[in-house]
Order: sequence, then C-alpha cells, then structure tokens
Amino acid sequence: MYNSIKLEKSLYNISGKNFTQALTELDPDSAYIGTELAGLDAYERQLKRFNIRTSGANCDTVDKFFKTSQTAVLFPEFVRRAIVSGMNSTVLKEIVAVNSECDGYDFRGYSIVTGSAPYTTPLAAG
Repeated sequence: MYNSIKLEKSLYNISGKNFTQALTELDPDSAYIGTELAGLDAYERQLKRFNIRTSGANCDTVDKFFKTSQTAVLFPEFVRRAIVSGMNSTVLKEIVAVNSECDGYDFRGYSIVTGSAPYTTPLAAG
C-alpha cells in the first residue's frame, strides 16, 4: 500500500494535520500489524520505499532526497524530525520553561515588561 502513495507538497498544507498524520491517513499503521513494517510510521515507510537511509554508518547524503520530486517532499519532515531529536537529546529540555507548539511557518514570541521604566524598542541597524 505504501508503494502506491503519490507524494506531493500539498500533504504539508492539510489543516490540522502534520505531514506524518496526512500520510498515515493515506497509509494507516494498522495495515502493517504483524508484518516487517509494523514498527515504522507512514513517513518511515516512505523512506524505506525510496531506500533512503537517514542514520547509521551507511546513511545516505542529502542529495538522495532530491533524486525525484516525490522524494524531495520527504526532506522537510526529515529536517523537522532532526531538529526535534536534537532538542530532545540535549540539555535544552532541562532549561526551557515553556514549549509553544506552532503549526504555521512563522512564530513571533513576545515578552511583557512590568515596572516603572518605559518600554523601548531597539533601533534596527541600518
């Protein structure tokens, strides 16, 4: 089943779903119970489909993602997972007080300053 899915970048734009959730809807994990693919999620099955190895001594280079338009669609999810993995495996999780989830492409943080000093905006270098 995972061999017949057409990968398109529109899978990243489905409201309320991330890429892996969109893939899972097309290729449910339940279809693989008791098979050699049972431990893989829908994204990992696509990596297997295209023989892209992302870890280990014989892992592929980034250019393997860009051999076809379908495999290129897998690259942003690879980057997202690598960032999450790095964040979860460092001291960062021990010093971060709040984690804000954002499904968009842009997130702007803000802070509230209390006290008597007036708020000033730094001037842009120019």
